[in-house]
Amino acid sequence: AIIALGLTPSIECVEKKVVKLSIEQQEYMGFTPNEKAKFFYLNRLYMGNHQPIMILENYLPMSVFPDIDQNFIGNEPLNAYLDEHYHLKAHLSHRITKAANLSSVLAKHLNERKNAASIRSTNRVYDKDKRLIDFGQSHAISSYYFQGLISKEDIANYYTSKI
Repeated sequence: AIIALGLTPSIECVEKKVVKLSIEQQEYMGFTPNEKAKFFYLNRLYMGNHQPIMILENYLPMSVFPDIDQNFIGNEPLNAYLDEHYHLKAHLSHRITKAANLSSVLAKHLNERKNAASIRSTNRVYDKDKRLIDFGQSHAISSYYFQGLISKEDIANYYTSKI
């Protein structure tokens, strides 16, 4: 999508670590609750021409992806890594997208002001066995989505056709 905008894509890893989630958090995300479960938490910025466009947090079960915390660098494409190292591909993705205001932390990462409009997408990814393998939540600056919907050529054609 970033390439389609004519931008050079890159990924910057903000944070990665192993975490324990409360039973309530696991249930909210859609994981089968387990007090002993550990998850690989990944927070990354997706950039276009070195400018932040989207921040994405992922939670992956360590029971499915052992040693991911030791081997995943953080700036490589996640889906390709999971396929190559674990032979797992996303089979089904359930996404809910809506407008949201940026928190001060998210705004700082995206070089935006606090409460700026963003597009929030919550995603649950399942493998072929219908097992939840990834819970993710992203925030993209709204201008990124606007650019994706309307090209510069569309805008120029709109204004020149009105003359």
